[in-house]
Amino acid sequence: MGHESVSMKEIQMLCNSFRLEQNIVLMRMEHLIDNYEEVVWANTDTVRVKDAGWKMNSDRTSDQAIAYIRDFDPNENRRIIHKEMLKLFEARWLKNLFETVMERVKASPLTKPEYVIILNNFWSDERIKPYDYQKNLHIGKTTYNERRKEAILLFGIVLWGRVIPGLSQKGLQVAESFNPDTME
Repeated sequence: MGHESVSMKEIQMLCNSFRLEQNIVLMRMEHLIDNYEEVVWANTDTVRVKDAGWKMNSDRTSDQAIAYIRDFDPNENRRIIHKEMLKLFEARWLKNLFETVMERVKASPLTKPEYVIILNNFWSDERIKPYDYQKNLHIGKTTYNERRKEAILLFGIVLWGRVIPGLSQKGLQVAESFNPDTME
């Protein structure tokens, strides 16, 4: 199969400790990454209309969005997943959720500086190409792809193992009060 880094083995152990399936976490994360840009950086008029609708139904809608992220089947048709995410996710809410997760990722002892750089690129409105990262970080394509996979997996573990279970009907306030120091 190939060599796995010590970091990947530690991340896999963390994944197992939360009883998360690595492949499911990776597939779900790919869907979130693919749809994040359109949800957050969509047409501003659409976002304003969507935000207004969210304000009127914020508790119900955020609970639905949390439930969807928690339980969606990554093997479902990509278009169906895309449509549901656009329908349920409000830009500000998704950004807040991802910022909360990024705080936990940064606080993790497993996090390498490259992970933060790679993950921040996914959430940026002006993405940098992988080749440019490889050049700036002085790493090869294989190493970059390994770090990318490790970063995505760690983000997903924090999302589905720590943050989502900490959310309740109160929304992100519960997750923001969560103590990342207890993360193993």
